[in-house]
Amino acid sequence: MAAALDEPTPQIRYHLRALQSYGTATEADPGRNENDPPMYESAVSENAEILALLEATEAEDEKHEAK
Repeated sequence: MAAALDEPTPQIRYHLRALQSYGTATEADPGRNENDPPMYESAVSENAEILALLEATEAEDEKHEAK
């Protein structure tokens, strides 16, 4: 992920931990080999508050995309 985003790995880890703390990302396979990098998946579809926020701001986002 860090290479794909051209960002330092520690910065990506920091942001992924922040997403986990808000309940918007979960570790996909916590039981795999400890030497493998962690895998994450989105938990947004399971979070009603976040879905409501995304829906409420959708019109504003579309205005910004049109510019």
